[in-house]
Amino acid sequence: MESKRTDPEDIDFTDAELDVFGDYTDALQAQKNPDMEEYLKRCPGSADTMRPILETALLLDRVITQFRRKHPHVDLDKLLDRKRRHGTASK
Repeated sequence: MESKRTDPEDIDFTDAELDVFGDYTDALQAQKNPDMEEYLKRCPGSADTMRPILETALLLDRVITQFRRKHPHVDLDKLLDRKRRHGTASK
């Protein structure tokens, strides 16, 4: 059975949902080990839609943290700077 996937571009998130995403990723970046379920309680009607996005953010944060530990000399922010890749960053 094929699962239905929703294109993220087709989802209109509310301001409250966007606040949860932002607050959760801010807490991850601050290494606060946020409790995902506590954040999802702020928008209970959207938890099923939001959970996979927050899980992905958590996974990405862990992978990035591991990469930075293994390769401390690599500046990921500079490496992933879209403007720099397209030649529009100031030098």
